[in-house]
Amino acid sequence: MTMWIFDLDNTLYPPEAGLLDAVDLNIARYLSRRLGVGLEEAQAVRRRLWQTWGTTARGLREEMGWAVEDYFESIYIEDLDHFIGENPGLREMLDAVPVTKAIFTNGHESHARRVLDKLGIASCFKHLVALPPDLVGKPDPAAFARLSGIIGSPLEGQVMFDDEPRILVAARKHGMITVQVGPAGEGDADYAIRSIDDLGRIASKLSA
Repeated sequence: MTMWIFDLDNTLYPPEAGLLDAVDLNIARYLSRRLGVGLEEAQAVRRRLWQTWGTTARGLREEMGWAVEDYFESIYIEDLDHFIGENPGLREMLDAVPVTKAIFTNGHESHARRVLDKLGIASCFKHLVALPPDLVGKPDPAAFARLSGIIGSPLEGQVMFDDEPRILVAARKHGMITVQVGPAGEGDADYAIRSIDDLGRIASKLSA
């Protein structure tokens, strides 16, 4: 049975919402404060850690030896009202397709739950696979192996929705059907939609 597996940030809401940009700025401010450098240099450190380790948090722990509890407390947005709101159309679309659905995110679980609750779609998903205690996230093969274990199914033939081409490239290596959500970029996804609200356009093809 095919399962639909969704990234969270900039996938289930558009980048224009600015939420992930606000989180990224908080990360830069955190690094600027801890390292005693300017924001521009802090952003460069963040990008390097993200590219090297898959998640900034993992880079901070593995490369710098930092504990990450206060990092997570510092970067996420508690009040989402200025960024996203309920999306009843998306909820109706997701509920209309009779396939099991899961979230697969590199974000912290508490952040993921806040976002899903704010969008009004938390009940649409059977599984929430967030960043684990070892901080190993997408696109690391171990993260995909963990996903397979949690959903209780091989990944081959499952559908992966993500805004990041590098994640979709990794997903295809596991035999997944890939859908790029957002502006077209590098990568070679099986399907592409401009935003998650366009899901209805390809839903019948994915659930066939």
